[in-house]
Amino acid sequence: MGEVPKCVVFDLDNLTWYPEMYHLWGRKSGSPFRALPNGNVADRGGTEVYLMGAIRDILKDLDANEKWQHTTVAVASTCDEPEWARECMQKIIVDAASERPLEEYVAVSEIHKGSKSGHFHTIASQTGVKFEEMVFFDDQRYNCDVVSKLGVTCYLVPTGGVTQRVWNTMLETFPSPGNTISC
Repeated sequence: MGEVPKCVVFDLDNLTWYPEMYHLWGRKSGSPFRALPNGNVADRGGTEVYLMGAIRDILKDLDANEKWQHTTVAVASTCDEPEWARECMQKIIVDAASERPLEEYVAVSEIHKGSKSGHFHTIASQTGVKFEEMVFFDDQRYNCDVVSKLGVTCYLVPTGGVTQRVWNTMLETFPSPGNTISC
């Protein structure tokens, strides 16, 4: 493994978790969310919001492995229900042993309407990390196109979330500033 990114940024809906927040619209759906024994959450209608791919293991590795000690984790999301997303981040447990929620693994959270470009300018400002030293995982090509123009190495993951295979692809291809790699 070569150089590692100084900032790893994940989209939320349909990349970190499923379903997307707007899928929870309707009667008896959405907030409040309740914790489930498996670490995921369920909305008030009983729909489970679960972490996708290998995101739990990846976040634990980013947190505990010495090679990532100078890497910041961020989220950049334009989800339709930012407050619901924040609540899910507070209640979804990444590591059952420590009972640490998702929000404790994320240093910078940009969760609001607007462009991903704006999210990344804020993340860069808050972390001091250059765009060329960042990676971004998203399920939508448009978002990857916008962010890659800044110089970020992007990974388009249309289905299944960030799996170990996708993560390994990033480790093998980073840095690739301004490019979008389809996984």
